[in-house]
Amino acid sequence: MKPIAILTMVYDDDIYLKIWLAYWERFVPRSNLYVLIHANHDHYEEMARGCNTIRIARPQVHVDLEVDRWRMLSSLASSLTFMFERVIYTDVDEIIALDPKNGSDPVEHVLNRTEAVISPYGVDVVEPAELDLPPIDLSRPILSQRSFVCSSAPYSKPCITSEPIIWSKGGHYSDKREVFLSEDLVLFHLRLFDRGVYQERSANRRAMVTDPGTGKVIEGLGGPSWQRTNEFERYAIKASEPMRKIRFRKDRAKWLSSASQDEQGFWKRKGWLRKELHRIPERFETVF
Repeated sequence: MKPIAILTMVYDDDIYLKIWLAYWERFVPRSNLYVLIHANHDHYEEMARGCNTIRIARPQVHVDLEVDRWRMLSSLASSLTFMFERVIYTDVDEIIALDPKNGSDPVEHVLNRTEAVISPYGVDVVEPAELDLPPIDLSRPILSQRSFVCSSAPYSKPCITSEPIIWSKGGHYSDKREVFLSEDLVLFHLRLFDRGVYQERSANRRAMVTDPGTGKVIEGLGGPSWQRTNEFERYAIKASEPMRKIRFRKDRAKWLSSASQDEQGFWKRKGWLRKELHRIPERFETVF
């Protein structure tokens, strides 16, 4: 067993969990993977057979549910740092990949780093509104079918740690001032990678935060994206030629220079979620 624990959490995310498991089990045995299950326990335990699965009770939806969830995730990940050299947590719709120019194994790369807390650079994978693409085919590499991304600095999460850590809601920030922003690791956020998957998932999320009596969204529940039903028209292709590197220099520089501590003790870093889509370097298209 490699000295790393890789965690995620699942609620109603079959397609994302399939992608997540298929990706990470290329680099570690399932015994290194931890899947926290928030609903449909038997179903997801079967999908994650061989992984460490933990059944999590689903409390009634309330305003502080996400805050409480991230406190729990912080505590669990922190406890595992006493037994493993590295702990990685990603949401189930996030994949951390190593630039193929620098190797093929993100686990070995992370284990060879010396920084205590590492952030990959975050990008959103978006199905462009301008293109008439077929539904995603899980038998083929995802990035060969969905090759447009936009800079998403808020998803440059401090999600790789070798020491106890406290994450903010959403995991975008932490209590650590010193965070290394990697030039080699990329976090691909897949929430918008396929229209059909998005529409089904967004309908489920919106129902969870809607008052059944009035049909209105209850303020303060879930994340902002839970209330949206169509986001694709907000994005447009800026450049169709492949980038040489997933770099986004201005956004990266802003992130690096803007650390400030809020009243809750989290070190926040500024950065944009851009709407201009760029094609990933071709070498990434078979990464997952």
